[in-house]
Amino acid sequence: MRVLLTGCTATQVGSTRRPLMVASFVDGIAKACRTFADVDWVRPLRDVDPAGYDLVIAGISAYTGLHARHSAQLLDLVWRAKGAGVPVVLFVDDWHLREVWSAANAWTGVNAAKNICRRVGVGGQLGPEDIAYFRANHLHLIETVRWIMDNAGPRVWLCAFPWGQHEVLANVLGVSANRCRYLDPSSAVQEHVHFTDWAPKHERERLWVLATLFDHSKWLNKLGLLWAVKTFGKRKAGVQIPESAVVKQYATSWGVLSPPYKFAASGWWRNRFNFAAQAGAIIIADPAEIRALGGAYLVSPHDVECLDDGRLQQLALDQRELLVRRVWGEDEFTARVHAEVEYEVGS
Repeated sequence: MRVLLTGCTATQVGSTRRPLMVASFVDGIAKACRTFADVDWVRPLRDVDPAGYDLVIAGISAYTGLHARHSAQLLDLVWRAKGAGVPVVLFVDDWHLREVWSAANAWTGVNAAKNICRRVGVGGQLGPEDIAYFRANHLHLIETVRWIMDNAGPRVWLCAFPWGQHEVLANVLGVSANRCRYLDPSSAVQEHVHFTDWAPKHERERLWVLATLFDHSKWLNKLGLLWAVKTFGKRKAGVQIPESAVVKQYATSWGVLSPPYKFAASGWWRNRFNFAAQAGAIIIADPAEIRALGGAYLVSPHDVECLDDGRLQQLALDQRELLVRRVWGEDEFTARVHAEVEYEVGS
C-alpha cells in the first residue's frame, strides 16, 4: 500500500523547522502509517502525482492564514486526487479547528476569486510560474474547498481525547458528524517529550504556568489565585517561546493552567494535559473539560495552593496515573489509524 501524506502548513508536510512546537497530530499519523504502508511525506507540489497512491492523507488548515503556506498547492493536489479516483482523507490539527470554517467561507463566498488571487504567492513560497497557474485556475481551488466542506465530502480525522461529546467538534468545524473520526494522538507527544527526572519537590516553584495566545485575565481574576502566574505566548503581555521551553517550565513548577473555551465538554485534544502529566505538574482546567477524568483532576486552585510539597507531588502523580489510564497508547492509536486507512482504501 502506498500512502501520500501532505498538508497546508510546514508541520503538516513534515518540515523539521518547528521553532515553537514539540510534536503534533501528524507525527503520530506518519509513524502509525509507516507500520503498514509505504509513506511519502511531502510538500504538495504540482509535480506530485496522486494517481500513484492508494490513499492521500491531507492536512487542512485556515487556507487564508500566513502559516498555511501550501494552501493552493494542497487544494490543487486534492482536486487532482479526486479526479483520479484516489481516496482522500483530511486531518485537522488541534489548534486550527476553529479557523477552518471561517477561512472556507472566504474561499467560497462572493469574493472567493479575489481572496485566492490575493493570497497566492504571499510569503514567497511560490515561484512566478506557480503563481500564474493558480491565479489562472482558481476556480478548481474554490470547488475543492466546497467539496471539502460539503456533507458528501471526504472523511475528516480530528484529534480528541477518548472522552467527551465529540459531535460538538464536527459542529465547530462546520461538517456533518458522520464524516468525522476522532483519534487520540497522545502517544505522539509522549514519544517526543521525556523526563528522566522531575525537579525535586523542594526545588519546584509554587507558581502557575499559563501558555496562551489570548487574554485570560478575567478568568484568572475569578480563580482568585494566591500563587504567581507566569504567562507565555500571550500576544501583548507575554513572551512567545518554543513549546519545549514551556514544558521545561512545567517540570520546575507545581501548577499548570488550562484556560476555558466554548466547547469544553467536547473532548478536544489539548497537549498541555499530556505535558503537565509527564512533567510532574498539577493542572487546573474548566470543570466541564475535566469532569470525565474525575478524581484527582477535580481539585480547586485553592485546594492545591494549601498543600505541602509532599502532597503536591502525590496529587501530580495521581493526575498522571488517571490520564495514562484514559488516553490511547501507541498500539491503540496505530490500530485505529490502520483500520481507518483500510476502510478508505477498501471503500
